[in-house]
Amino acid sequence: MLNYWKADAYRIVRSLSFWVLTLAAVVMYAAGIFILSGPSYSVGTHASVIVMIGVMASIFTGLGIYNTVYSQDIKAGAMRVAIGRGTGRTRVVIAKFLEMAVVAVIAGIVLYVVLLYFPAIFSIHVTSALSSTASAAVWRFVLETILFSALASIISMARQESVTATVVFVLLAAGVVDQLLGLLLSIGFIKNMVGDITGYLPQSLGATVGAQFSGTGEGGFSYVAVYVGYIVVSLVLSCWAFHRKELDF
Repeated sequence: MLNYWKADAYRIVRSLSFWVLTLAAVVMYAAGIFILSGPSYSVGTHASVIVMIGVMASIFTGLGIYNTVYSQDIKAGAMRVAIGRGTGRTRVVIAKFLEMAVVAVIAGIVLYVVLLYFPAIFSIHVTSALSSTASAAVWRFVLETILFSALASIISMARQESVTATVVFVLLAAGVVDQLLGLLLSIGFIKNMVGDITGYLPQSLGATVGAQFSGTGEGGFSYVAVYVGYIVVSLVLSCWAFHRKELDF
């Protein structure tokens, strides 16, 4: 398994798409700060840019992480090689999830440093309020990337192809899934039956738990519990689907 991780780490470092998508949020932030750095600069607008970059990072950087860890592995056939050498399928699913989570955390740390220190190039002082906003944005990015990847991995493991799972990830990160499910849950008889649970939809949940972890918001233990529940259920379904999938060696 250690050799499997080493091979994946080597592949991630060499992946052009990973670097392009990862740097997309940084480039957008640089452009936003450059535009803001004039006489019309305000802390409130800067905070709005940070929030927007956090959302964009979930879409672009998150997708880059998911594609590199899962999709490129499937295309390269590395999973099949690991299984052919005796690695259990459940171990592969867990290993991929842990690998993706570690890469997401590292990317989050880098993004946090960029959000805090890049404005200094334009002589912009980052206040404590902006620091808290940056922390919330980064936590949201990390948590959403982990959650969306776990959910999309069910498709990856079940189908052993990357296109459908990539579409699912983008729909989750762009909030389309939340919007569609939100419309369904707003129907009268459904809302009367289950109550208002739109706050527990994937994107909303990532934002709420991210705000909790950064200390900028409150949501209660139930949100964290549901978030963990999403992850656990996703891993169980991924393992189940992967075990049912016939592989060509």
